[in-house]
Parts: sequence; structure tokens; C-alpha cells
Amino acid sequence: MAALPRDTDLSFLQGKMLSQVCIGATEVNLHFDDDVSIEIAQGVGHRSAGELMAIYKTSIPAAPMLTSFLLQSIVKWSVEPLGTLVLEFSNQETLEIYYNDEAVDSYAISSRDKSIVV
Repeated sequence: MAALPRDTDLSFLQGKMLSQVCIGATEVNLHFDDDVSIEIAQGVGHRSAGELMAIYKTSIPAAPMLTSFLLQSIVKWSVEPLGTLVLEFSNQETLEIYYNDEAVDSYAISSRDKSIVV
């Protein structure tokens, strides 16, 4: 898989509220309003006040951190170098979803009319 290009239009994520976090043995599914979802198969990071708090390589240890984003809305998004998706939420916390250039998918973003697999 190729990294997500920095100029990818993800404006459909703006304002979406996280309503459900589903934790599997090897993946995480984040479900937002308006049928938007993000499936994460690789690592995630958590930033608070701009400072990196933790990096999680697997889903189960990340569960408590991910649930802290429930009922929060995306206020800003960006695609950083190396394909990292950065989501800033209304609670002033940031979730980083990392791209791994191995042969497996790192994450997928879906909406009613769009599907992006990275």
C-alpha cells in the first residue's frame, strides 16, 4: 500500500463526532456520525497540549486512550509526512494514525461515498 498523499481532501471528516470505538484483537474501528468510519490496523499515537503522550502498536493497550475521544468532534485534520493521519478533537487532544509501509493495510477511511485504504 502507498502512503496517503498530503494533499488528500479529507474535509468530510471535519466536525464528525466519534460515537463508537470497537476494539478487536488486531484492529480498532472508530465510528463517527454520518456513516464515517476509520479502521486502524497499525499503530496510533496520542498527543495532549502538543506533547506526545504515548504510542500504541497494538489495539488492546490503546483502548482506554481511544475511549477518551468518545463524543468528541474532529475540529482539524491533516496528513503529515510518511502518511500519518492527524485528527485534532474538540477536547483539545490529538490522535495520530500511523502508516506502515509493509504489505498490509495500515488504516482505511470510509464514508457514504468514499473509501480510502492506506
